[in-house]
Amino acid sequence: MPLFRLQTLGSLSLHEQSGAAVPGHGSQRRRLALLAVLAASGDRGRSRDSLLALFWPDASPERARHSLEQLLYGIRTTVHNEAFLGVNPVSLNPEVIRSDVREFERAVAGDRLEDAIAEYRGSFLEGFVLPDSLEFEQWVDGERARLATAYARTLEALAGAAERRSDFQRAAEWWEKRASHDPYDSRVAQSLMRALDASGNRARAISTRRSTSDCSGRNSACRRRLEHPRWRTGCESSRTFPLLRMRRTSHSQPRCRRRNPWCGGNH
Repeated sequence: MPLFRLQTLGSLSLHEQSGAAVPGHGSQRRRLALLAVLAASGDRGRSRDSLLALFWPDASPERARHSLEQLLYGIRTTVHNEAFLGVNPVSLNPEVIRSDVREFERAVAGDRLEDAIAEYRGSFLEGFVLPDSLEFEQWVDGERARLATAYARTLEALAGAAERRSDFQRAAEWWEKRASHDPYDSRVAQSLMRALDASGNRARAISTRRSTSDCSGRNSACRRRLEHPRWRTGCESSRTFPLLRMRRTSHSQPRCRRRNPWCGGNH
């Protein structure tokens, strides 16, 4: 059994086998970030040059290579001496550090869809920021979108399988998870309503339809802004509380709009 577990889906953290968290504040954040990059890279790992470009794009080659060596050495000494496999490329040793993102992708590839859903506890590196590292942030955005898409497709596959065996109650549960993942997708809302109706929960289906009709006309512009990669800089709370944002009157603006020009609106 691996000695450590790296959580990347949701908040980023590293835990010992006992459950105790390995400190991840201050300079340790870059160590956690490196572990996350290697975890998402799977068996193929990452070349040293790609790691230099990701974490030290503006440093001289000599300084960047020295910083990488120090980072790897720090993890070997504070986490485990055999945390890595290979020299170039570098990958995580799965016998030492188990990562949820690796398990999620392996479960999807192996058609163990419910196991994959169990591993997905939130967006990739949710809330994690590495100061002065634009390249890393852009990489996170891409990985977050890729994994979120895989999660959504997995939920839809489970819902579809449940419908084919006429287990509409279970299908409704999967569609509900899918709707929570993207509350503005009208196609998903319609699938949820059909599953609820087929399962005999007509009242809930009608309630879902009313909620969908209420928000669909007023939130197309909001959704376009939410999907913009820079929206999350100042308006992340809109994802979590979409209905709260919807209920604002036309003459009031969310506070974040005044802070972030990407939120739209007239200033």
